[in-house]
Amino acid sequence: MSSPQALHDMVRNLHLPRVATERMWIHCPYCGAKHSIYDNTASSSGVFLLCYRGCKKEFELVIEDGKQVLKK
Repeated sequence: MSSPQALHDMVRNLHLPRVATERMWIHCPYCGAKHSIYDNTASSSGVFLLCYRGCKKEFELVIEDGKQVLKK
């Protein structure tokens, strides 16, 4: 019979598909203007966007674990 720790490790290593449950706005890290919408299953890096509402600056869109990481 498996130990409880072994069962816990097996369950933790399962890769289940994530379901989109929340939608959030991308915000410009310079002026805070809303840009686009993404959901909580998104993952992104290396995507550069232009703030077209406020400051007109370019910024990199980095999304990790379904949250936007604000980098200037």
